[in-house]
Amino acid sequence: HLEIKTGNKSRRVEIRPIKSIDRVSGDTAVICTNSYIIRLNVANGLPIYTLLDRRGTKIIYDNKRYFIGTLQGLLMKDSTGRMSPVIAPANQLKNRIVDIVLAPGSGIWIATNDQGVVQYHDGKIVRIIDHAAGLSSNGCRSLFLDSNYLWVGTNKGLNKLDLSTGNVLARYSTSDGLLSDNINAVCINDGYIWVASTGGVTFFREQDVNETSMCNLDFQAVRVSGKDILATANPVLRYRDNNISFQFNAISFKSAGQITYRYRLSGLEKDWKET
Repeated sequence: HLEIKTGNKSRRVEIRPIKSIDRVSGDTAVICTNSYIIRLNVANGLPIYTLLDRRGTKIIYDNKRYFIGTLQGLLMKDSTGRMSPVIAPANQLKNRIVDIVLAPGSGIWIATNDQGVVQYHDGKIVRIIDHAAGLSSNGCRSLFLDSNYLWVGTNKGLNKLDLSTGNVLARYSTSDGLLSDNINAVCINDGYIWVASTGGVTFFREQDVNETSMCNLDFQAVRVSGKDILATANPVLRYRDNNISFQFNAISFKSAGQITYRYRLSGLEKDWKET
């Protein structure tokens, strides 16, 4: 049901299980349920009309337009009443929409279930922030707008994005003290970041979390045809000694195993490679 509170008075409106609510005007709201999406008169609790006869996951009202998240993608209903899907370059908005926030000046930001975060502004897709762009995971769970920053909860940790550039500024996970990497909700209040996860609720201040971590590279062995030559000063190899391997490791307790190595054989290769 929907609970409408006015002062000390409360009124109950029977409705399907609610997934999302957004206010249109003083007495009007739009509501996503698990069966339909309606526009509701909050004053009397009566539906005005049905926007969509389908389950919704999230709805945002913006300047006579409705952005509707569904299990099959993102829909937009314009001021003329026309309903159409919002298309992304590689169909990033074709599957389940998890969350949507409206950021003044930069349009709407959409969290998807498997394609990362998409920014939509002035009728076009501006950018897509996914795992390749630095996001912890493409599996988003929640969004929270905090001034010029967007916090993204994923199934592999919490991310802080710069709205102006789309860059991922920080990532937090269990290695920083979160109870779980599966983030269901985020809220910023009075300088504290509250994180609800499948493991429980964690709260912290950014300045209290040390973002730096020493990463010491240790060469453990250099072998030629199975023989260790690491201790040899300026070794000279015969042309047959071309089976060369390098064994190395790095210790960084906060990396959670996500260390990328860049290497190059000086004098043989011009480009750096990654592993």
